[in-house]
This record gives sequence, structure tokens and C-alpha cells, in this order.
Amino acid sequence: MKEKNRTILLVLIFISGLMVVRSVEAQAMTIVASGADYYERPRINDLGEIVWCQYNAGEYQIMSNFRGLISHGPYNDRDPDINNHGEIIWRYGDGGQGPNGIASNIRGIVYDSTGQDPYYDTARINNLGEIVYSHYDDIWSITRGQLTNTNGNRRLAINDLGEVVTQHYSTSPIAHYDILSTTRGYITLSTTIWEWYPDINNSGEIVWQETAAGGSTDDWEIWTNIRGQITFDATDSVNPAINDLGEIVWQQWDGHDWEIYDTRPHINTFGTIVWITNDGNAIAKVQEAELVLDEDFQTWPPPDWTIVENSGTCVWESNSTTGRTNFTDGSGNCADADSDWCGSGTSMDTELWTPRVNLSRASVAILYYKTRYENFAGLDYAYVDISTDGGITWTNLLTWNEDHSVAGTINIDLTPYVGSANTVIRFHYDAPGYYWWWQLDDVKIIALQGKVTPWIPLLLLDE
Repeated sequence: MKEKNRTILLVLIFISGLMVVRSVEAQAMTIVASGADYYERPRINDLGEIVWCQYNAGEYQIMSNFRGLISHGPYNDRDPDINNHGEIIWRYGDGGQGPNGIASNIRGIVYDSTGQDPYYDTARINNLGEIVYSHYDDIWSITRGQLTNTNGNRRLAINDLGEVVTQHYSTSPIAHYDILSTTRGYITLSTTIWEWYPDINNSGEIVWQETAAGGSTDDWEIWTNIRGQITFDATDSVNPAINDLGEIVWQQWDGHDWEIYDTRPHINTFGTIVWITNDGNAIAKVQEAELVLDEDFQTWPPPDWTIVENSGTCVWESNSTTGRTNFTDGSGNCADADSDWCGSGTSMDTELWTPRVNLSRASVAILYYKTRYENFAGLDYAYVDISTDGGITWTNLLTWNEDHSVAGTINIDLTPYVGSANTVIRFHYDAPGYYWWWQLDDVKIIALQGKVTPWIPLLLLDE
């Protein structure tokens, strides 16, 4: 583990109405990337994939800790974001004066500007795939079109309900910024205070940085629309981010020039925090969540998994057996329940069970898997079920009876079912005739362990 000095991050938690801050050595801190000239704006999704911009050898590069180089060029490919399905977006440049639009690793160019380029730090994507950005100082959506008509709207964030928050500039009575929501209107409405860098979670809590009364930009504090003022430290606290558990992470002044030492922390649902080390030379993270299940099906049968044949001719197999290409967007082999391969005159009713997973201490858990499903005329079914008693009783989590012909990552919240050391997930394919197929790959369960009450303060220091 490499170490860096002096980076300060804060995560806030309230317990019984009291705010407590404690200092913790960042023992789990690791360096994700280093060696480029400098780094910008890391973002992390709930699968732990981190994307960032780096400047190296005369060009800007969009990078991923899972996939390496995503995009590169001399014309400002910058400001990436990523959702839980692995779609990455960024401001791209094709020449001239800087970024000229927005690109996606899946959809290609989704917006090509004419006139003013998208404002920096504004391209954002939610888990439903909606992309929003600021153009001519108004907020636009790739799917919904223009969302504001008030001008002066720049840095922004979007949640999975489609609510967008932005910092809105006004000159009356003097220059200042307010926080504006496309759903609720003005969240703040001041005349002299500057309110910047909003973020929003799926509960609708909005966090931002705010100057002291009178508009002095020498003192920034952290505020939310629900909890009010968060910090009272008389020093600059900036660049806040909030996750769906209400944990807030921000950068606190440590005596350096913000233009050089802009650490830009970001946090996912499981409390994993990423930031730029304050010398600008690396991307670092602190891991809070635990990967309690991780199966890529390169070995068949997968160790400790159970294949059940309820009736019929065939069962779950490796696609290396069925001969079908892995269409899940995974790599190598995958699991394949393949009625088409089984043949004419056959049927299938088969289950694939995970090993028992211990979620007895988990406070949050999410199931992820890559998949593609080809249904035949509504006659076959794909079920995902959960058992908390080792497979005696089951609760359905998802049922498909229609095509899902575009490969993608599915995520299912298991939080309502945590508390058992005998948790099992089963993938149940029922094809009573000669039909099509269902593939799975990269099945993961990520859990935040420890029964932590949401919103516990941490002070993380690189040492």
C-alpha cells in the first residue's frame, strides 16, 4: 500500500441527534492510480469501478480502474461520470477550444454542441441512464430536453428520480449563487451568500458548500436542505458529496492552494471514498464495503454453487458446453440455461443456487449480475429468488417473461433481507418446451458490514 500525506476528508454521521467527529487512520487507503502528470475528478459507482481524468504525455485521458483507458485525445476529454450499470460519460473534444460535447462508452456521442460547449463539471448520469448537462447556462437532459430556463446554472447533480440540482447565478442585488432544483424550485434563496457544488441522493437530501453571511468566500461550510448547517469549523469545507445512506464526504482546507490541491472526494452507497491526493499525483480510495460473493463462472460447476434439476431434459451449463457466445457483456465463460441448445422436444426447469452468504452483520447489501435473456413468445420464465434460511423458503426478487435482449448489469437491493448467515440467491429458469436461453455472468454481492447506524462521522487522514 502506497501512502500520501495531508489529504483530509470528512464523513459526517448523526447519532441520536448528536454530531460526533472522531479521527481514524486510513488503514485501508490504497493508491488506485499514479504516474500521470496530474489527475482530475474521480467518481465511483456501487460496484467499486472508479473513473477519472488524467493528463499524461500531452493528452487528457478518461481512465477506469477496471477497464483501463476509456478515451484519450489532445482536446480535453474530461469530467467523467459512471453509473451502476458501468456506463461512463465524459465531456469530449474533437479540436478547437476544448470539450465540444458529451460521449458515452456505450452510446458513443450523445450530445454534439453547436456554439457554447458544455460547462465544465456538469455532465452527469444516473442509474436509469439519463444524462444531464449545462449548455448556455441552462440544464438539459438527453431524454427530456431543456429542464431550466433561468440562465446561470452550472455545476449540477441528478438522482435516480430525475431530480436535478444546480448552483444558480444571480447578480441581484449583488453577485451570488443559490441552489435550484428542477423539481422543487429554489432550495435556497439568498441575496448575498454563495452556495456552490450541490449533490443529491435518492432520498432527496441535497448537500452544498456555503459562504458565511455577507458572501465572503474566505469561509465555506457544509449545509443540507434537511439537516441545516453541518460544519462549524471556521475553515473552508468544500466539494461535498452524499450517498444514499446520508453519509457526507468533503474536502477541508489544509493550508494549500485550492487550484492546485483540489481533492474532489466522492463516495458510493457502501462508503468507499475516492479522492485525488493533495499533491495531485494519484487517485486514492478507502474501502468500507465487503465483496461477500464474486463468481465469474470460469470454472464449471462453480465451486460451492448448487445446480438443481426440477424436471425436464437439461440444466444450467457453462456456455463453453452449450457453445453459445457470452452475450452478457462479461468476458470468458458464463452460466447458460439454454433451451435452444437442449433441442427440439425437450423442456427445462432448472435452478442455479449461490453458496450460503453471511449477511448477519450487514446493514446494506446489493446483488449485481450481468445478464441477457431471450424469451420465446412469453412461454418461458426467468426468476431471481432469495432465501434467508439456506434454501427452505424463498421470496421472489425479480420475474422476467419477456425479452431482455440488450446485455446489462442488474442490481437488486437485498437490504430488506439482511440479518441471516444463511442467505442464498437462486436463478430459476423454467422453459416447458423448446424455447430460447438465459445467460448470467459476474454475479456479486456487496455488503456494508457492521450494523452501522447511517451517518457516523469519520475524519480520514493520509499519513
